[in-house]
Amino acid sequence: MGIERKVIVPGVYPEYAAAAFIELWRNESDSQPYFKLLYRANKTSPIYPITKEISECDGKEYCPLQVFRDFAEKVKIYKPVPEVSI
Repeated sequence: MGIERKVIVPGVYPEYAAAAFIELWRNESDSQPYFKLLYRANKTSPIYPITKEISECDGKEYCPLQVFRDFAEKVKIYKPVPEVSI
């Protein structure tokens, strides 16, 4: 998605309590689904939008949900999750 260069420091783990948030939105004018990606670098930093850093989102704050679906399909794990017996 191209966002790694903007958010992740190579060779360094994210700080404690770093988090990414994905919001699902629907445009009232065209009824199409969009997503917004937000990031918090650590427990004291503010949450800020980073959707515009995703190359496929063309610098916009809200991105078509299909962009997220396409990315999820590329990184999907194809191995079955082992069953857990209780």
